[in-house]
Amino acid sequence: MELPLPSEVVAAVTRADGTWLGTAFFVGPTTALTCAHVVGDLATADLRLQPVLGADLVAVDDVVRRPASDLARIEVTPETGAWLPLRSSWSPGTAVVSHGFSTKYPRTRFPYGHPMDRTEISGEVDVEWKEARSRVLRLGPSNADAGFSGGPLVDVESGAVVGVLRFRLAEEGGTYAIPASTVLDQWPDLATLGDVVGNPFRRAWRAFDPGRLHAVVVDAEAGAASSDHLSDTVRELFS
Repeated sequence: MELPLPSEVVAAVTRADGTWLGTAFFVGPTTALTCAHVVGDLATADLRLQPVLGADLVAVDDVVRRPASDLARIEVTPETGAWLPLRSSWSPGTAVVSHGFSTKYPRTRFPYGHPMDRTEISGEVDVEWKEARSRVLRLGPSNADAGFSGGPLVDVESGAVVGVLRFRLAEEGGTYAIPASTVLDQWPDLATLGDVVGNPFRRAWRAFDPGRLHAVVVDAEAGAASSDHLSDTVRELFS
């Protein structure tokens, strides 16, 4: 399965008047992630998302903040056209890219954001953030700047999100990101790479909404001889 590009899943986080605050990205049809410091203490009614694939500002239904991890989960009503799964595994030297809405690049010239040049994950470090200590991914030098916070850190090889961009220290030449494992610790219901490209029945179960459906229909077509049984398929669907 081919995953969308980072530039297709990002959205500008804005005030109600359209002023850019930072970057978010979709991890589900109606769910986006960003940094808690991007949305700050703004009321839900004062926040909007401007998806790259959308023409209009999208009203925000709900924001769940995790200040200690500097994460925020945003829920919207209309479904987005593209989103990316998370992946908690990585290794030093993993090549990564991103896309964001930086104040360094004028909105008039870059209305759909700007790419972060390819760089690599060098390792993990502990940092102090607003009187809390957390472990983050350290990247090599990059052109990420103010406004890229909340953007997706995408593994070039798998196409999945391995982190959330957080800040850059120009004097050190490094960029830092919140690991996807930290995101999944907070919200284990979010889709991972294994859910998307792995078992199709588990993907179906994740999408199942008992409030909207009254039955699960399992279809089968006769074909080459198989040792699979319908009972095994149904059991796997509900596992």
